[in-house]
Amino acid sequence: MGMLMGGGVIDRERNVRENCLFYLGRSSSERVQAAELRHQWREQEGKEQRQARPERDAERARIGREQETEEQWQARSERMSQIASARREEEGEEQRRTRLERLSERARARRLEEGEEHREARLITLAGRARTRREQEGEEENRARLIGIPTRTRSRRLLESEEE
Repeated sequence: MGMLMGGGVIDRERNVRENCLFYLGRSSSERVQAAELRHQWREQEGKEQRQARPERDAERARIGREQETEEQWQARSERMSQIASARREEEGEEQRRTRLERLSERARARRLEEGEEHREARLITLAGRARTRREQEGEEENRARLIGIPTRTRSRRLLESEEE
């Protein structure tokens, strides 16, 4: 059976076989049989590709998770929020609006540049990270509530409520 190779190039051996059966001085009934065989080969190839698709998507998601561990993500997130709060204090409201407009334009340009498939894989990865983080925070909250020890999440929430 032929398989699709990188870039969508169809297996040459299968094409040669199909063309020999189809075109080389065959009777009309043999040509019909060859056409049916060609159709069966293509159907089988399509089934193989559809079966390989979920495996490929899972592999991409796994690679994305390995590239950035949860701890790295949390550390980066905390740094970014500290930077953002310092920036809010420093810059005026008008500067902030223009910066946000520029960022949204950049994000729009990035969405146009990156392929839809890449974007979906990135969103799936981000959703998985967020779900994992929420689950971990939920476990911390339950443990802290039962034991009576404040956790980072509870402390952060207490600080935020005091600031308000």
